[in-house]
Amino acid sequence: MDVVIEEITSTIRTVDGDALLHPSTLAKLIQAAVAAMEDKLERDKRRKADARVDDDDGREGRDGDAM
Repeated sequence: MDVVIEEITSTIRTVDGDALLHPSTLAKLIQAAVAAMEDKLERDKRRKADARVDDDDGREGRDGDAM
């Protein structure tokens, strides 16, 4: 933003200090988010496997997701 006061011209830049993250902090946040998502997907996968009903030969039966 340019500010002009009579004969003085200056450029002023404003920055929201709360919006800036150091690159290493941002990388740690991303790693934590990815790890949490992978953990959730693994829990969902195990929960689905625990709820599946298999036939004696290991194939999924009528109550399973596939046949």
